[in-house]
Amino acid sequence: STIATAGRSGTIRRWRGAEELPPLVGHENGIRTLAFSADGSLLASGGDDGAVRVWHADGTLAEAFLGHQGPVNGVDFTPDGRLTSVGDDGTMRVWDVAAARLLVTLPLHRGPATTVDVSPDGRATLTVSEEDKVLRQTFCEVCGAVGQVVDLARARGARPLSPEEERQYLSMSTTEGTT
Repeated sequence: STIATAGRSGTIRRWRGAEELPPLVGHENGIRTLAFSADGSLLASGGDDGAVRVWHADGTLAEAFLGHQGPVNGVDFTPDGRLTSVGDDGTMRVWDVAAARLLVTLPLHRGPATTVDVSPDGRATLTVSEEDKVLRQTFCEVCGAVGQVVDLARARGARPLSPEEERQYLSMSTTEGTT
């Protein structure tokens, strides 16, 4: 029910119906991309300043993620609330918003990555680079709950977990929910 726009000013403007909400200010330069989480509780923005910012629905800043070398061109949430971003550095980064940390950096393109879209089940991403003329689909087999990841490792014939590792990793699934 909220609409958001942004541009060169570095300010995000939002509306709920005919009511204009207070603007969101935090990027040092222009904003290139916006995305809402599936439940609408978060809004992510990426800008020329290389930052990815995540905002709560009430307009407060949830987190600012730094890491891209250059502008951020695309952001998209996974169904479980993680955030993906792509930028001029050709990388895709996956952020754990709840834990406020970077999970992985994937160097996918030789040129700037311009777009990222996450599949509805969260297990695949599609990134585009116009410069190197590559459309890349990336699959994630370990994007589910910790128990699913442990089951996948067992199925692949990885070494058995020690009883302590089993308790540690499986307890994460009840406290964190996902990896």
